[in-house]
Amino acid sequence: MNAIQVSLDAHAPTGFEVLLAEPDGPPLRLERDDPYTELVEDSAFGLVLSERLCPLPDGSISAVVSRLESGALPDADEVGRAIARRILL
Repeated sequence: MNAIQVSLDAHAPTGFEVLLAEPDGPPLRLERDDPYTELVEDSAFGLVLSERLCPLPDGSISAVVSRLESGALPDADEVGRAIARRILL
C-alpha cells in the first residue's frame, strides 16, 4: 500500500476524513478535531484555493495514510499535497 491514498466521492455527504491504515485490520478514523487531521485539511484546502478560486468539490474527501518505516505518520503537508492534487485533477 502507498503511504497515502486519496479518494473523492461526489455522491457522498460532504465530509473530510483522515484514516490511519492498520496492518491487521480496518483503517482507524482519526477524530475531526485531531491536530493531524486539522493540519492535513488546512494544507490541502489552502493549496487548492491558492490554485483556483472556486468552490471545493461536493461530497466526501478521504485520505488513508500508512505509517512510515520509522513509525511516524507522513508529513501533514505531504498528505495535503496529495489531496490537493486529487481535487485539482
